[in-house]
Amino acid sequence: MPMKSVLVMQHTPAETIGSIAAPLAAAKVDVHTCEVFRRQSVPTDIQNYSGLIMMGGPMSVYEQDRHPFIQSEMALIQSAMAAGKPVLGICLGSQLIAAALGARVYPGRKKEIGWLKVRLYEGGMRDPLFIGVPFSFTAFHWHGDIFEVPKNATPLLGSDITACQGFRFGTRTWAMLCHLEVTAESIQTMVRSFPDELKAAGVKSDLLIAQTSTYMPELLTISKNVFSRWTALLT
Repeated sequence: MPMKSVLVMQHTPAETIGSIAAPLAAAKVDVHTCEVFRRQSVPTDIQNYSGLIMMGGPMSVYEQDRHPFIQSEMALIQSAMAAGKPVLGICLGSQLIAAALGARVYPGRKKEIGWLKVRLYEGGMRDPLFIGVPFSFTAFHWHGDIFEVPKNATPLLGSDITACQGFRFGTRTWAMLCHLEVTAESIQTMVRSFPDELKAAGVKSDLLIAQTSTYMPELLTISKNVFSRWTALLT
């Protein structure tokens, strides 16, 4: 059987694949990480990989003049989708997928940071990755930009602040604005890395860390199911 592999586009040291790592390891998937924050070049060919994961970052999709790699990553996403590869986008990654599909990405009315409720839409309750996930659960959030739902995409879940927190396009592409992949360790790293964003949003870091012990167990159960199902699509 050929080795399964996945290409991960990582935009900041703080935002790793987190809880996605365990399902990938269990399925013996080889993980190749392109560290964009170290100025590594964006691959132009997806054919050597079984799938593509786009991670988060503090930059915005519409800042292409400041971050030229954004256009290259959108082309990579389009290439992966055209090739029928499974694609997964988290936070900035979800915004890149939305933009690659022609949807508008723009600043939300306020930053959404911390542990906040999300609710599945009907499309989410029927979705192959989210089937059996509680209708409402508390997810971790850290974003300022939001997106329109791309044409022909299925909205999966939303929150009080953001109407669309995720969507599926076709049968092999998922975009999630909220962070289902976080671990207690990665949240602590994000808090240390982006203190100014917390201050600007009026979020107290000690409260956020304290809430992590309350909400993390359920989120890890949900993320294991969701990401194990996505991993199963890698062939």
